[in-house]
Amino acid sequence: MYIYLGIYLLLSIPLFFIFKKLNVATWKAFVPLFNIFAWTRVLQCPWWWSIIAVLPGVNFLMLITLFVLSYRAITQGSDYGKMEKGMLAEALDLIAFGVIAGQIIHIYFFQPFQIPTSSMEKSLLVGDFVVVSKLSYGAKIVKTPLTIPFVHNTMPLSRSGPSYSRFIDLPYMRMPGFGDVQRNDVVVFNFPEQDTSIVENTNISYNNTLVDIGYHSFLVKDSSTTHTPLEILTEGRRIFNLSNSLLAFQNTDGTSLDIAAQKMGISNKDYNTIINLSRYFAEGMVIPLHTIARPIDKKDNYVKRCVGIAGDKLEVKDGQLYINDNPASNPDNLQLTYELDNAHSSLPLTFPNGGARQIEDRSDPILEKYNVTEFSSNEKGKNTFPIPITQVDNVSKDITMKPIQENEPKGKLEIRCFPHYYKNNWNRDNYGPLVIPKEGVKVELNMDNIWLYNRIISVYEGNELQIKDNKISINGKEATSYTFQQDYFWMMGDNRHNSLDARYFGFTPKDHIVGKAVFVGPNFNKYNGSMSRWCSFITDKGLTRSYLWETLVVIVVVWGGFEFLSRKSAKKQANK
Repeated sequence: MYIYLGIYLLLSIPLFFIFKKLNVATWKAFVPLFNIFAWTRVLQCPWWWSIIAVLPGVNFLMLITLFVLSYRAITQGSDYGKMEKGMLAEALDLIAFGVIAGQIIHIYFFQPFQIPTSSMEKSLLVGDFVVVSKLSYGAKIVKTPLTIPFVHNTMPLSRSGPSYSRFIDLPYMRMPGFGDVQRNDVVVFNFPEQDTSIVENTNISYNNTLVDIGYHSFLVKDSSTTHTPLEILTEGRRIFNLSNSLLAFQNTDGTSLDIAAQKMGISNKDYNTIINLSRYFAEGMVIPLHTIARPIDKKDNYVKRCVGIAGDKLEVKDGQLYINDNPASNPDNLQLTYELDNAHSSLPLTFPNGGARQIEDRSDPILEKYNVTEFSSNEKGKNTFPIPITQVDNVSKDITMKPIQENEPKGKLEIRCFPHYYKNNWNRDNYGPLVIPKEGVKVELNMDNIWLYNRIISVYEGNELQIKDNKISINGKEATSYTFQQDYFWMMGDNRHNSLDARYFGFTPKDHIVGKAVFVGPNFNKYNGSMSRWCSFITDKGLTRSYLWETLVVIVVVWGGFEFLSRKSAKKQANK
């Protein structure tokens, strides 16, 4: 409240003196909103400037522009609006117009987004530029309006320096849109778990990192897996903070890690745990990690397919998604990982350390034909690679063997899978069932399902949640049920075996939805840049045909129209 009062005074007091200089009734400076309208009128600006001047995300840019125009009006007096502008003034006006217009389009209409990872292959490829429609679901009002234009969350050339200020933090609001999120829409959204983010690698899930560390450190201690997620997270934070403290001490003391651990009194067991778990931070060494909290609109943008909407019952059985007990319709290019044996294949599939590897050399005809982008090795030492399920039979003919689908068996616990609860025994290929939370629906709470809803209650909907002595308390009161305050969605990548999606981070709240991916532009990636995909529309099954030539015609016509109108306007001005 005090912040808004301060902003009101910071604007009204300067306006009082500006209006006084320009012979405008000074009382108008203290009437909220009307003072902006009066200001734009006295400066001979279009009426719609007063709307832009209060639009979050661009209003501060507009206010700077209006203050500059006010200075011109005061210094030029009665000649204001009649004097020709100098070249510098014209250039600055043009830059200001471009920045403000671009920012309005970027925030409230359409936003470009480049696909950073392979999680949506082969529907969307690494390097694809896609157009995200904010109109489809309604544009979100900017939560942090004090921000650098066209920069998402960090300053250029900076890893963690924020490009925004949280001095003003607006509540969640959304403009009306053309519709709601539907099943199989390709959606861009703010990464839900990034309320706490690891600065060194924002693509790593902070909660999954803690789960990894805590769970595996428990295994090192007593080989037991019967621990609650709360215990796992607590142990994870302890080891996580211990490793950071060890590195900080080592950097200050200048000694080796083992000597530093002895001086700090770290037990051999904890020290060995830290070393054994170093792969979660970097290859071959422990490095200090730092965290940062980000507001909703400044979390990293992710793109996935919405496979489940609020109220849906969802389950994955042997890699097949089921919605409301029926097999879900798969996208045309849905991709799974298959095992191949080198004895039956000429493909160069050997990797020294296992794990997913991007393929730079795709000169092999099979790699090129199926646009294979990555390989990995499984626990059995066999080579695996992702291909669309519709291409399995063709691959079988080309390499004279049947690829073996690389599915995790039912009942095998994958602790990184949300909600990180040992009793569920869920994994990427056998997951659920669960019901996606819907606004206004009440759910009973108990010690077995609270792990599904704890982040919804405490983080996404802002309540104080406590779990003690097998009792659940919300905002200081014991609770046996909870009513959801907004809708949630389930997002999954089309590259099902190589996608950080809802199976690992859980539900996506409605207030995290950015927009709908509707159009694929150019891709300049060496291997993914086929022009046959440029200017295609994104559908619930895949991509349409390319509309490249039609798009070029539209661009030429629009450019020609603007050029014609500008020349006509210039000629009209010259004849006056």
